[in-house]
Order: sequence, then structure tokens, then C-alpha cells
Amino acid sequence: MCDNAGRAPNQCGPGIPLGTPLAFNQIYANQPPVNKKQTEAFASECKKVGITVTTESGTFNDIVSNYSDISVPATINKWAMLNFGGFTNSLYPTTVALFNTGGTYNLGNYSDPMADTLIHNSIFGGDPSAVKAEASYLAENLPGLFLPSADNIAAWKKTLSGPPEAFSNLTQSGFTPEYWYFTTAQS
Repeated sequence: MCDNAGRAPNQCGPGIPLGTPLAFNQIYANQPPVNKKQTEAFASECKKVGITVTTESGTFNDIVSNYSDISVPATINKWAMLNFGGFTNSLYPTTVALFNTGGTYNLGNYSDPMADTLIHNSIFGGDPSAVKAEASYLAENLPGLFLPSADNIAAWKKTLSGPPEAFSNLTQSGFTPEYWYFTTAQS
């Protein structure tokens, strides 16, 4: 709740009246089930410090089709946070497409000229510390809440084989079927 109205750094901010509660909504994908647990835990912790988080679930397809699609303007601003499950779009340790202005996966329309510069430098620059500078900046400015991704378990036939390294990354959504091969069934 705003208990110190005004524009100063230690105040609530311009246009926020005294007594305004801190409340927002979070929409989460109903699959995998861990998304519900993460969202409920987050809302519970927020409540402990006086922040109200109203949660609502939906399918992944419904969320990205309705809440993050500029062609559906009636719902584009009806969310404060989305949890549609973890994903990774690149093995390179940068947030390009996720937090750069206009990035493909930038669902919240985060835009920060400094972040754009650091992301650009980490991809196209020659400084080996550029990725660290990008990560450090975004860790302080927090354009997103990073939650652990759920591990996945894959099952297959006994006749599918390959080196251990070809299977060890399955729990992190990494697939390397080019190293897999079939064998004869073992009894």
C-alpha cells in the first residue's frame, strides 16, 4: 500500500494516491502442473508483505493467443505477469529476442536502450565480458521474474540407445537425436 505519496525516490511515484494497494494479476499456463505451484507460492510470499496477486490459469495456446497478441487488443493489457512455463530459445547465454526492444519473445514489451546496447554487444562485439555485462545489468533491472524450469522426463523403447551425453540434456529440453541409434531388443 502506498504510505508515502509523491515523486521522490522514497515515495510511491507520480499519480499514485496515498492508500493505493499494491495489487496485480498473474496468469499462468495450466500445464505443466508445476506452473500452478510456482504461481501459488509466489502469490503467497507476496501476500506476506502486503502485495495482492490474483491468479488465473489457462492453456498455453490461450495465453499466447489472447494475452500476448497485438491483434487481440481487448486483452493485451489485461495482465501484469504471465507464467507460461519455462523455455529457452538459444543455447547462447544472451537474452536476445527475450528482452531486446521488439524481440520475438518479448511478450511484456520491455524496452531499455542500455539493455539493447548490452545485448547487441554480447552478440556482435568482440569483448568476452559483454555477456557478463548484459546479465549483470538485467539482473539489477529485472525485466522478468526468473523461476526454475520444470525438468522433463522422457521414456523410450529399450532398443533406443546412444552415448550418455546424448540423453543427459533431455531433462533441460535439449534433444540430440543425431547421436541416438537403435539396437536389437535385449531380454
